[in-house]
Amino acid sequence: MKKILIAIPTARYIEADTFKSIYDLEVPEGYEVTYQHFYGYRVDQVRNLIADWVVRGFDYLFSVDHDITFPPDTLKKLLAHDVDLVSGVYRQRLEPQAIEIYDLNQQRMSIEQIHGQPLVQIGGCGFGCVLVKKEVLAGVGYPQFEYHPALDHNNSFSEDTDFCKKAMAKGFKLWCDPSVRCGHIGSTTMHVHI
Repeated sequence: MKKILIAIPTARYIEADTFKSIYDLEVPEGYEVTYQHFYGYRVDQVRNLIADWVVRGFDYLFSVDHDITFPPDTLKKLLAHDVDLVSGVYRQRLEPQAIEIYDLNQQRMSIEQIHGQPLVQIGGCGFGCVLVKKEVLAGVGYPQFEYHPALDHNNSFSEDTDFCKKAMAKGFKLWCDPSVRCGHIGSTTMHVHI
């Protein structure tokens, strides 16, 4: 039986619709899931704690942000790819639409670039809806996640893209399944559109 940790980092709360997405997840035979949320105000510290849990007792991390929703077949789809890391697609809560998927040169991709493909190799992603094998977290080693702040937010380097860069440097391949479309809850829920 393969073990999956479903983990949510949070500083305050978890959206009800996010928890409903987790509750409704279809878990394939041969897998068991454990849900846990992790509180803290430094997201890189919290993600490192999650990584430590996975390395010490799980086969996979299914990382979910506190404000992301996804379809019930999400876990089945991501597991079926059997790759090092695979992300669903969600967008920022801003206009114009910007998805949290980056190409091999760390340039933000558009939904039009990946739409209709079964699986796309990527250079980075947000960790709002991502499945990672334990071997990747162990291979990157502590600290897996480091946030690099800057006064100008455009020059900050987030902890999730930091992890992706480190994983690629260790030879792991990162992927995106464009069919896994997630919602990002804000004052309105932002959905991916074409």
